[in-house]
Amino acid sequence: MWYSKTVTAMTLLGHNIPPLFMAGAFLLVGCTPETRIIYRDNPIEVRVPVPVMPAVPDELAAPVPPPPVIWLAPTAEGAAVCLSDEDATLLRGGVWRWLRRIDAWEQWARE
Repeated sequence: MWYSKTVTAMTLLGHNIPPLFMAGAFLLVGCTPETRIIYRDNPIEVRVPVPVMPAVPDELAAPVPPPPVIWLAPTAEGAAVCLSDEDATLLRGGVWRWLRRIDAWEQWARE
């Protein structure tokens, strides 16, 4: 008779070991010291170089006017590019001015 009571008590204790172990672990975790937070009252100044945009030359800042061309119909006689010969020359000159302006901007940016 005493044997059955002892086995029953051991079985009950055996089923209670994992929850008891977990409760003990939680108690140990709760008893750990708090995390230390350190606040600094004096800020640290860090000098960082800041890029400064140089001034753009006036000749690059001036707008490039479009060439004053008169477009013709594609069926007009003697107009291979829908322009008269004089207007085609003006347009080519305007395109060259724009390309030179782009080159000038790129050269200025490299300096």
